[in-house]
Amino acid sequence: MNKAVLLCSLLLLSACQAQTLSQGERDFALSALHGSRKLFLDSVSGLSEAQLKWKPDAKTWSVMEV
Repeated sequence: MNKAVLLCSLLLLSACQAQTLSQGERDFALSALHGSRKLFLDSVSGLSEAQLKWKPDAKTWSVMEV
C-alpha cells in the first residue's frame, strides 16, 4: 500500500511540472488509487468496532478516522 501511495504522490508531483496528464497516465493513477483503497479496506475488514476506534493518544487518528 505504501508503494501505491508513493506512486500516486509521484504522479501528482510530475503532473504539477508537466501541467497535463495523458489519458493513460490518468487511468494508471486512478487504478493505483482504487487498488490502494481496496488493499486498505481488505486489511481492516476483520477488525471489531473497538479496534477501528482505538487510538494510542489524542493526537493520533484511529483506523476509522482514516
